[in-house]
Amino acid sequence: MIVIESGITGLVYPLSNPRFAGTGYGGSVAVSSQATGYEGVNALSFATYTAWRPTALPAWWALFFTSATVSYLGIAAHDLGSQGCTVEAQWWDGSAWVAVASHTPTDDSPILFLLSRRVGQASFRLYVYGGSVPTIGVIWVGDVTEFPGKALFRDSLPFNEAAESQFATNISDGGHILGRYETRRQSSISMTVDHIPETWMAANYANLSGWLRYGPVFLADRPQDYPKSLVFGETQAPLRANRAGRVLGAARSLTIELKGYDPV
Repeated sequence: MIVIESGITGLVYPLSNPRFAGTGYGGSVAVSSQATGYEGVNALSFATYTAWRPTALPAWWALFFTSATVSYLGIAAHDLGSQGCTVEAQWWDGSAWVAVASHTPTDDSPILFLLSRRVGQASFRLYVYGGSVPTIGVIWVGDVTEFPGKALFRDSLPFNEAAESQFATNISDGGHILGRYETRRQSSISMTVDHIPETWMAANYANLSGWLRYGPVFLADRPQDYPKSLVFGETQAPLRANRAGRVLGAARSLTIELKGYDPV
């Protein structure tokens, strides 16, 4: 789910354009509490099989880092919806933690807070309350990348509807179905943006390709119109942006394909 801070319409480009949130900042993690084997630092990585779990609510997870710009907070591999929790993105204003956006999820799909760009930040916090104690695998804080054009709508599939599953079925000699189980589950998405300026690619290609090589990313194709269309996943192929036009200001066509974490 995309959660947009009240009052923002986009940092440079409108919220109808795609958003890309690469690997979050590293730093020092502090938490209100943590269960044995579910330490707060686990949520700083991209691994979805390790997690932070507090021992009581309300709870908080805070990241302290070298001064940087913050415009997103991303959450993945969690059970916040199942546990009935509410989450808040908070920043330190010099004297207190201030909530900038909140969300009460109805499912366990990834969450991406899109925030006003705050420069010179050195700390950010996720605050959790309500419901039962949750488990959260990934919490990232960073600066989002906005695409200069819209994602192609034709032949696209909303990211939240891109689940793929493989099954194994046991059948008796007499043809009776004895049982069935899921052997693989994931999301598979593709997003294309045309008419990208050469200047934008020159400024952003290195970061985009680097993040995709390193691990998973958050990707939203139409944040304002389709807030559920969000994926947390890894690339299937190296990033390529072919020259598809003759105009320097709108020459490139870029396609990103991801295999995503599917919590359903």
